[in-house]
Amino acid sequence: MRHYAGIVRYNVINWLEKNKDPLNDTVAACLKASSGNKLLPEIWADYVTQEELYNFSSKMANLVFPASHAVKGGHKKKGKSGSFMTVSMMYRESLNNLMSMLYKTHPHFIRCIIPNEKKESGLLEAALVLNQLTCNGVLEGIRICRKGFPNRTLHLDYVQRYAILCADESKSSSDPKQCAIKMLERLVNEGTMKEEMYRIGLTKVFFKAGVLAHLEDLRDERLGEILTGLQARIRSYQQLV
Repeated sequence: MRHYAGIVRYNVINWLEKNKDPLNDTVAACLKASSGNKLLPEIWADYVTQEELYNFSSKMANLVFPASHAVKGGHKKKGKSGSFMTVSMMYRESLNNLMSMLYKTHPHFIRCIIPNEKKESGLLEAALVLNQLTCNGVLEGIRICRKGFPNRTLHLDYVQRYAILCADESKSSSDPKQCAIKMLERLVNEGTMKEEMYRIGLTKVFFKAGVLAHLEDLRDERLGEILTGLQARIRSYQQLV
């Protein structure tokens, strides 16, 4: 099969046997007791559930060892069908345990990349590193993030930081969200950015990859213009004095 990381070969020998789950006794008992279809009880007539097997064993034990069985008391042992778990049930339980552990912690995901196979410092094998990044899904994750809106900031933070680009709009409302909307609309009207490059959320503004860097450049340019004008006025005043 051709995966994003490359071609992976699978061996289908004994594939069905390895991936075949035992049938749940509850399902088998339901099919055996079916009254709407006469064929189903006949098909499942020879299938013995774990509970039926236990009941049969108990009856045989009563016949062979009646006294010992009576001494132990008539505590009927529950069949194993109640504790039966399929692969999907075990997977869900394992996933729930993992999510519970993650919610209690602050995990940091680390990707270990081998720079070379010679264990030498200062040596970087580009092909080896690229293959590891591809197989680890790092490049695929970056590609997916770039297609979405990976950068985000709170409405108030956006207004405070980029108010220098739209001074009037940043003070147009007491609601930071409305101020952010008007500031972005002005940037779109000026041709600084396109409307599809951002989205307004309930509490944050979401940007396409590279948009915040572009806004930072515009902010630096504006600061440079203000500082240059301020320096010019100070020098002009000094000349007059």
